[in-house]
Amino acid sequence: MEDTKRIQMGDGWISNGERGRDAVEAVIASAKDSLAAAGFPVRSRRFPFSMHHDAYRVRLPRMGDGQRPRHADVARLMNAWAAARPSPEDYAWQAIDGALKDMIAKDAALSGKVPEDVRNGIATVRSGADFMGWVAAEAASST
Repeated sequence: MEDTKRIQMGDGWISNGERGRDAVEAVIASAKDSLAAAGFPVRSRRFPFSMHHDAYRVRLPRMGDGQRPRHADVARLMNAWAAARPSPEDYAWQAIDGALKDMIAKDAALSGKVPEDVRNGIATVRSGADFMGWVAAEAASST
């Protein structure tokens, strides 16, 4: 599905306050530990956000200029999506979902090694389907 319309969003970043940041950081730290124990390459600075953006750049609709979204575009969209979510942890789980997609695309053998706690966490964002649905709705409403 390609949408040649530019998705319009504010450039502001979400702020869940200190408690929200702590919750996001705790989810990421816990998932990172579980994934590392299962053999996933999570010790890089790229985990989870840069990996997420790599994975979703090719999944999101094209921008108004016909180009794939840049990392900054993916970050802005994810941020706007998360601002409307009921739980700050959703932001972390969406980032982890994308990171998993990126790692598994590079090493398919990892797909059967996702720890249960991580599977359960990404299920709360429907393995990225909530984010993709939100982006599609935003794109449709900006036409």
